[in-house]
Amino acid sequence: MLRKKFYPLAAKYLEQAIEKWEGDVQDLAQVHNALGFSYASDGKLDKGIIHYEKAVELQPGYVTAWNNMGDAFEKKKDLKAALKAYNQALIFDPNDKVARSCRDLLKERVDLFEGIPSKPKGYKKM
Repeated sequence: MLRKKFYPLAAKYLEQAIEKWEGDVQDLAQVHNALGFSYASDGKLDKGIIHYEKAVELQPGYVTAWNNMGDAFEKKKDLKAALKAYNQALIFDPNDKVARSCRDLLKERVDLFEGIPSKPKGYKKM
């Protein structure tokens, strides 16, 4: 379902799988990651993040889930949380190219805007 981009249907089946799960905890982490991906791809970023967090809670070294979480936080414009997720991925795999590239680009953006207020003093929305 995910490959065909049927995200709502994939989410439904993945939720059912989690409810009935009796297998290995590490495999369950993969199901939570897939469900997070399904939600995030469907624009439901907060729900996606919840499942990425569950995935890394079950399997802390799950680099793909950390990277997916970082991507979701970036889409929400929560750059510091995204940096934290990418840094966690790099703790578990210092050579992960996705995490390193995303972290480095994001760090440049965060550093560029550091100290600049989001709204100038005296700014009033019309």
